[in-house]
This record gives sequence, C-alpha cells and structure tokens, in this order.
Amino acid sequence: MIRRSSPLRRKTPLKRCSLRRTKQTTKKNGTACGACKLGTMTRRRDATVHVWISDDPGGTYDVQVPTLLECDHCGRQKLSKAEKKRAWAAAYRLHTRRVFERDDWTCRRCGDRGGPFECAHKRGFSRARNPGRTKHAMVNLETCCVVCHRAEHR
Repeated sequence: MIRRSSPLRRKTPLKRCSLRRTKQTTKKNGTACGACKLGTMTRRRDATVHVWISDDPGGTYDVQVPTLLECDHCGRQKLSKAEKKRAWAAAYRLHTRRVFERDDWTCRRCGDRGGPFECAHKRGFSRARNPGRTKHAMVNLETCCVVCHRAEHR
C-alpha cells in the first residue's frame, strides 16, 4: 500500500494565539468576557443592579438580583435575560407604586379609592413622541381602577 503525503499537511503544528488559549482555559472556570477577552466572568450572589425606567428625577432604581456575572479583569457586569426581566419588573413595580402614591391611591377617571389599581399610560407606546424616554415618565402615567382601564382598551 502506497501512502500519499498531503501537500496541505504540516509536519509541525501551528502555534495558537494567546487569546484562544485564554478562551479555552476560561471555559472550565466560567465564560470568557466578551468586552476585554482577557478576563473570566464569575458569578456574584445577591448583587445590586441600577435599573433605568425613565428620565424623571428618581426614574432609576437599585434592585437586588440573585446572581450577576462580573469580569475579574475589566469589571464589566452582565445579567442573563431572565435576570434582566426580573430586575426590570421589580423596578417597574416600584415605579408604579410611586405613581399610586402620587395619585393618593385614587382612580384619576372615576375617583374610586378602594379597588385594585393599574398604572395606565396617558399616551400609548406608539403615540409617545420619543418612546424610549417618555412612555414610562411620571407625567405619562396615571392611576386607574381595573374597570376604567379595561373600558379604555375596548
């Protein structure tokens, strides 16, 4: 049997880049940092995250999250999608509570004080001029009872 030597085959293996070596070693300990490519993303327990809701004074909230990934080299912090949703929902609950307290726990439309309340937008998401900044602003939110809010959306 005759053995052919491939022209593409090298006798000495190629040297690997140091970044590639770093990525391979960090896969065992954690994931590699996407920003600096040098550090390892490690988990921090019971971390506090700063969540932005609106440009209003006090429109940002510090929320406690169970786990947070942080790079040991550059300090970059990263949340998973599920943790982002939980953090944003917790901040939005605090934001709606501020709206309810501002309106003295009274429906702006019918004046009801007892029932379950919802936080309604005066201008909808699509009608807001700058949707990213004004849709959750305090001036765009009002307290509504469930009956009035449902009647608005019919």
